[in-house]
Amino acid sequence: MTIASDSDDTQVYLLRLLVADCATFQAVVGESSKADALLHVYGNEAFDESHDEPDQWPRAIVELAPGFEVNRAGTSSWSRTGQLHVTFEFEIPGSDDATTRTQRNWFIKQVLAIRDEIMPLAGTGTSTTGYTHLNVVRIWNEDGPSKEPEEEQDQPDPGQGTPKSRWWTTFGVEWQG
Repeated sequence: MTIASDSDDTQVYLLRLLVADCATFQAVVGESSKADALLHVYGNEAFDESHDEPDQWPRAIVELAPGFEVNRAGTSSWSRTGQLHVTFEFEIPGSDDATTRTQRNWFIKQVLAIRDEIMPLAGTGTSTTGYTHLNVVRIWNEDGPSKEPEEEQDQPDPGQGTPKSRWWTTFGVEWQG
């Protein structure tokens, strides 16, 4: 059993802000500001059946991962570290005519650009809420990239088009603070 820390919700929120601040994520979700892009970055509410938002792709989902630690850093000082997961779920634009390889390449290019934008922003700046960005010290690919099977997607009504090609991947994110 994992015991959650008092700062778990804060760390999830800080990573949500950090993802929303990435220019590539803003472009993929079709938003021009961090505040608007943040509407596409979910926490655990993405898995809540009572959540009344529609299945909104493209999106990112940030959730807790095992691995919260508190270590003595000196007299009366402590170092905290932890891990989160961020899953990116994107519909591939123009996917009706694209090959699976072309779709995969487009998706990988976007998520790697977001990863590369996270690192220089990590631990810097002051957000509109008064928090600095989450101090990310490491990012790695946890799972994916994978194409969501068409049978798991909402199917369009007959004659209303073909299902979109949806891809996802999950990154592990280690933070320190």
